[in-house]
Amino acid sequence: GSIVVIISTSNLTPQTAVDGSWVQRFDARHESQYDQFNQSDVDLGMPSDFGTILTDFLMKQSDATANGSMLPDIFLRRYVKGLSLSGLRTRYKFEDAQVHLVSTVPGHHKGSIPPKGLDTTLSPYKPQITYGPQRVSFILSRLLDAYHMQLANNNSKKSRRLVGPMWIPKPLWPAMNQLIVQPTSLGGNWTRESLEEVVAKYLQKEPEDMSDELLDEVDIIWPSEDFFALMKEKRHAVWELNQHTKAASIIARRMNAEKKKPKRERLHVFLSSDSFAGLDRSVISRMALYETSHPLHIPFTSSSLHIKSIYRLLNLNENQSSQSSGCTEAEERFSWFMLTSACLSKGAQGKATPRRGPEEHDEMSYSNFELGVLFCSRLQEYDSDRLYVYDPQLKGCQCGSKDKNHKARLRNSTPNNPLFLDSVRKVHLPVPFKIRATSYQTDEDYDFFSATPYLHEVTDGTKGNMKLTPYGQRLARENYNKS
Repeated sequence: GSIVVIISTSNLTPQTAVDGSWVQRFDARHESQYDQFNQSDVDLGMPSDFGTILTDFLMKQSDATANGSMLPDIFLRRYVKGLSLSGLRTRYKFEDAQVHLVSTVPGHHKGSIPPKGLDTTLSPYKPQITYGPQRVSFILSRLLDAYHMQLANNNSKKSRRLVGPMWIPKPLWPAMNQLIVQPTSLGGNWTRESLEEVVAKYLQKEPEDMSDELLDEVDIIWPSEDFFALMKEKRHAVWELNQHTKAASIIARRMNAEKKKPKRERLHVFLSSDSFAGLDRSVISRMALYETSHPLHIPFTSSSLHIKSIYRLLNLNENQSSQSSGCTEAEERFSWFMLTSACLSKGAQGKATPRRGPEEHDEMSYSNFELGVLFCSRLQEYDSDRLYVYDPQLKGCQCGSKDKNHKARLRNSTPNNPLFLDSVRKVHLPVPFKIRATSYQTDEDYDFFSATPYLHEVTDGTKGNMKLTPYGQRLARENYNKS
C-alpha cells in the first residue's frame, strides 16, 4: 500500500497550539521497478530527491539514537510489512513530491553549490547532501542558476533531467524581497556576524556580496506579552459566548490547572530575559510583532504558538496587474516558503565551523535534528506553474486559468507589470499571522521597543536590552521612585 509522510512544526506535542503540518501520500512502486530505480541517479536539489533526503535523515537519527530506544529501521519493520530503512527510497514514488524536503542533522557539514569556472560540458562536479540553510541555498541555486542547472544535467546518465528554464524568470528577480524568520525559540548568543552568516545562505549571498546592511533584509517575527494576554482574553470570551452553561466550569478548571504550573512554562515560546538582554542590538532591531492574520483562524482552545516558518516575499506591483481572470488579488506572494521544526538558534540554523580554512569557507556546524518542507513558486511557462500566495479569499486552494497566453504573459512580465498573475495557478498557504509585520522599534531614531517581547523567564528586567522595553522602563521608574 501507500505511505503517508507528515512533517509537523510541533515536534509531536499535543495539538493544543497554533502549529503547522504538511501531509502527502506516496504510492507504492511495483517491485519489478525496485532495482531499476535504486540504480538511477538522484538530482539533488529537485523535489524528486525527497526519498533520498528522508532516508538520510532517518539513518542519521538511527546513528545517534541511544541504546534501548526505538530505531527508525525497527519502527518501519514493525509497522510496514517487508519494509526496511535501506529500501525506503526505492519502494515508494517519492519523486512525486510537490515540495523540497529540508533536513538538519548534527555535525560539521560543507556546502555543495558548484564553484564557478567549471566546464559545463565536461564537469566532474558531484553534489553532496546538504543540511539546514545550506540545503535551502543549494536548492535555490539548483532552481535559479543556469550554470548549476547545466552541471546537474551533465550528471544524468539517462539525460532525463530538465535543464531549464529557471523556476523564477530573471526579470522577476528584483521582486524577490524581504526574508522573514518566524521562530518560537530565539537563541541568546546571536551576534551580527553569526546571524549574517545564516541570512546570507537564505538570500544566496556570496561572501563578496555581503554588506553592512545585510540584516536590513531580514525580519524576525516574535510575539509580545500583550499578544498572549489578548489571546487568553479572547479565548475566554469565545467560551462564554458559545458555551453559556459550561463556560464557568471550563474556565475554572483550566485556571486551576494553570495555577499548578510555573507561570511562564505554559507556552511553547522560549526567550529568557537574560538572553534578550545580551543580544546584539543589530539583531533585536530586526524583531517585529507577531499578529494574527485573521481572528477567525485562531483556535481559541489554546493561546500558545508552535508554528515555525521562514520565507521570502515576491514583491510585485499589484496596481498594474489586471483582473480579467476573475481571481481575487493575492494579498501576499512568496518566492518560497518553508514550514519547519527549526527555530532561530545556532543548533538549528548552524554556525561557522571553528577554525575552518579557506577551502571550508562554507562549512557549518549543527547540533539539532530538524525537518521542514520548502514550497517554491514555479514560473517556467508550463501548465504546472504555480505561485504560492497568502489570499484567504481564494475558493479552495487554487485559482488561475489555463490561459493559452500564459507563456507570452510570463515572458513579458516585470515586477512593475506582472501580467502572468491572471493566468498562473495560485496556491494559498493558510499562514495564521500577518505576513508583513510591524517592527518593535517604530521610531528609527530610537532603540526603544513599542511593546515588551514575550519572555518565558524573567530574572532581571533592568539590565541590557531589557531597558528598551516598556516592562524594563516601568521597573526602572519604580526603582527610581523607591530610591
